[in-house]
Amino acid sequence: MSWNAKQDAEVIHKAISGLGTDEKALIQVIGRRPNYHMQKVREEYEKLYQKDLLKEVESDVSYNFKKLLIGLIKSRSEYRAEEVYKAIKGLGTDEWVLIDFMIATDNKSIEEFKQFFRQKYETSLVDFVKGDTTGDFEKVLVSALEAKRSTEHEKDKIDSDVEKLYKAGEGKWGTDEKTFIEILTYRSFEHLIDVAQKYKEKHKTTLEHAIKSEVSGWFETALLTCLDLPQVHWAKRMNQAIKGLGTSDSLIVNCFSQCSKPFLQEVAKEYKKFIKFLSKKILKEIPLEIIVNSS
Repeated sequence: MSWNAKQDAEVIHKAISGLGTDEKALIQVIGRRPNYHMQKVREEYEKLYQKDLLKEVESDVSYNFKKLLIGLIKSRSEYRAEEVYKAIKGLGTDEWVLIDFMIATDNKSIEEFKQFFRQKYETSLVDFVKGDTTGDFEKVLVSALEAKRSTEHEKDKIDSDVEKLYKAGEGKWGTDEKTFIEILTYRSFEHLIDVAQKYKEKHKTTLEHAIKSEVSGWFETALLTCLDLPQVHWAKRMNQAIKGLGTSDSLIVNCFSQCSKPFLQEVAKEYKKFIKFLSKKILKEIPLEIIVNSS
């Protein structure tokens, strides 16, 4: 399917010009276009109206709807870099943002993210992370940022990886954290699923249990994240965002902004395994048709 960036820019301009805002028109364009196309729309908008599309939309809508639209307009690297910067630079550290954007992602996205971060903040992302995190949590993040995760399903390494992980944890006194970090950040997510299954068959306990019994804190959370396919991870995060009292709007926006439209469909399938129906809480804050009707 092809889209016309100039035409989309005109639709958006019309939707936010004058009195009132045509939210439906904004959803039709911003909510249903792939991220790479929205970058072209931004360029066309500036050519046509000599204005920044981000600033124009930001000044015309509000609350969580504004946050989501801005997240969808920005390039993924841009959004990710800014969120990570805020997660570290602000009061305290939002470790979940670091895990979401550094662990549960692919090599290409990490490399683009690192490049944008250096250009915008004139510093290395790795150095920035090292300056705010410590210990094994720092090490697993830095390892993930190396972007060395294999894309292969290396069946010939499954048995040896199982044994290495066992000997690094439950099979010895103490824990060899380095082995856990290397295997869980260098192997493909699909490969690690098979490793986890084989681990359970051979050692009569789950790899997840082994990790929990050997390490703790955010290091534990980061390693456990490596055991999930990215779509499963985001499905779990969406479940965290809307279960119980209140809604984590920022987490929902992060998910919708960082995941492509086809990938969101995969997340939705995994999400249905947690609940039998979509929570009405989302509808109160963010138009769900942005996801459900996306191409």
